[in-house]
Amino acid sequence: MAGVQRRSALRVVSAYRTVSEDAALVLAGTPPVNLLAVERKATHGGLKRSEARDATMIQWQQRWESATRGRWTQRLVGDLNYHLTQLLAGHGCFGTYLHKIRKEATPS
Repeated sequence: MAGVQRRSALRVVSAYRTVSEDAALVLAGTPPVNLLAVERKATHGGLKRSEARDATMIQWQQRWESATRGRWTQRLVGDLNYHLTQLLAGHGCFGTYLHKIRKEATPS
């Protein structure tokens, strides 16, 4: 299940397969499937959804902070701003994107 989630996250963020699972999930904004399973179990056990989600997010943040892979991504995400978001998404003042949305005649 985690493998399918990783491949999906890579597709969502248009990343290469060499991007770590942790980084891909953070960029996609998707908590790991095993944490989601624990969250679902907690809500069926009577815990409020919001409390279960808060616990999931805390665990995910701790996991991300202690991860050994995705360090470069973690440094970038820590300083995320408008321009970096445009760069990571491939949108913005890039010739290929502007050509794709028909704002420029050529990709260069």
